[in-house]
Amino acid sequence: WKSIGDNLPIQVTGALAYSKANGGTLLVGTGDPAFGGSSNAGLGAYWTKDGGKHWTKSVGVPDGTYWFKAVTDPTNNKRMYLATGKGLYRGETGGWRPPPEE
Repeated sequence: WKSIGDNLPIQVTGALAYSKANGGTLLVGTGDPAFGGSSNAGLGAYWTKDGGKHWTKSVGVPDGTYWFKAVTDPTNNKRMYLATGKGLYRGETGGWRPPPEE
């Protein structure tokens, strides 16, 4: 085992998902996966395409929340969903941006 999260701004990780799209993207939601007296709220979601050497902060996902689950859409591996303490988010991999306004 080797740590791949050393370059993240916080080591507490509550959710992660991997997509094979665009050469592979790992998405991490920072912060605890449960509410509690000693829980740590996260600093947003981050993604990497190089195994954790470089992380990019996702746009459109709030800081200061708890993370419950991150999944890749089984019908579209470019789409990921995040369940957080501040709501449910959907985005596309390869830059993980929120979808355009509909």
